[in-house]
Amino acid sequence: FEAATVAFFFALALALEAWSLGRARRAVAALMDIAPESARVRDAAGTERAVAVGEVAVGAHILVPPGGKIPLDGRVSAGTSAVNQAPITGENMPVTVAQGATVYAGTINGMGALEIVTTRPASDTTLARIVRMVGEAQSKRAPTEQWVERFARIYTPVVMTLSLAVFLVPPLLLGGSWAAWFYQALVLLVIACPCALVISTPVSIVAGLTGAARQGVLIKGGVHLETPARIVAIAMDKTGTLTLGHPQVVELIPLGGRSEADLLAVAVAVEARSEHPIARAILHAAAERGMEIAPAKAVTALPGRGVVGAIDGREAWVGSPGYLGERLEGTPDEELAAQLHKIAASGLTGIVVGEERSVIGLIAVGDTVRPEATQIVAQLHQLG
Repeated sequence: FEAATVAFFFALALALEAWSLGRARRAVAALMDIAPESARVRDAAGTERAVAVGEVAVGAHILVPPGGKIPLDGRVSAGTSAVNQAPITGENMPVTVAQGATVYAGTINGMGALEIVTTRPASDTTLARIVRMVGEAQSKRAPTEQWVERFARIYTPVVMTLSLAVFLVPPLLLGGSWAAWFYQALVLLVIACPCALVISTPVSIVAGLTGAARQGVLIKGGVHLETPARIVAIAMDKTGTLTLGHPQVVELIPLGGRSEADLLAVAVAVEARSEHPIARAILHAAAERGMEIAPAKAVTALPGRGVVGAIDGREAWVGSPGYLGERLEGTPDEELAAQLHKIAASGLTGIVVGEERSVIGLIAVGDTVRPEATQIVAQLHQLG
């Protein structure tokens, strides 16, 4: 009965560990649903057809419409757009891509159509490699488990041999009772069994993994559960961890004698109809100040560059620093360049607002730090 109980609890411990890791594995496997299952491929004759991503060859030309998901890793060969790379990087600020830029499977195209030359097969995209690495990490056992397994591999045969010797030697050589020494051999076998070590390790690891999961922390396997004991430095993911995870207006910098209200009013009018995350941040800033939104007329989006519209018959625009050169037809003055450099050095995104061929101000947009982030980092230092 004792031996059967030991075997049962050992099997139960392993089953519990496999079950908890299976939950984590299913959560990671869901990542693969991010990428579309087919791609629109254009052949040498110019014919377009839908092809399963697994059948798309490296070097094929694929077309991604506005708002579509990018099916494979590749390089932009034509078109300009803003791509939301949050599914891969976690960073929710769209990245402007043009000819020659690298794009990743599972990311979301903005308002511009893109033609992409694939650089990796579906089995080797950045997304596929992330899923594969997580799977490999989960299959690795913790150092303690590995040590216990190595110990048991030597210890168990030794105990089996000793038990057999206790059963055979006294009756054969010393004339002892077979029944008595058979019982003694069983006692040795059960007591000397490394079950405490073998069972306690998976159980403690599954308890750690499950406890972390209840707190919303996904640990990729037992091998990673023991790592914090040796940590001397931590690199934190910024977006959504130390920050709130969505862009906000951090600073308004009016120029040319304009006020902050004038600057924001022009930006809001031009961006009123846009769904871009930066536009939503500007609209939110206006709503917080109680401003009324009067949308501009004849609004035109310039993918990857900005938005242009008309306010009371005057052309107004909101764009990236790269678009500034087109509007001014030359390099910006020193004050404007210094302000843009200061915004970039602060890790923020600079938005230029102008009328006709003059700049009326800058808007600094960024992902704001969570109020509790400072306290959390301080607590980590206190923990050593």
